[in-house]
Amino acid sequence: DKDGDRAVHHAAFGDESGVMALLAGSGADLNARNKRRQTALHIAVNKGHAGVVRTLLELGCHPSLQ
Repeated sequence: DKDGDRAVHHAAFGDESGVMALLAGSGADLNARNKRRQTALHIAVNKGHAGVVRTLLELGCHPSLQ
């Protein structure tokens, strides 16, 4: 979209752990950054979406990207 958000960012915003797992299974880049340089993990943490955070970490998301 205009903010550079990909499907993984939208799944993080929406607290959609199951969707995140499906996206990962389809080869989505879990570490993709939007125009604000945020990853899905950044968004999930900021929104307090613990389930998405857990899912991302279990799926191998890089936790130390800044």
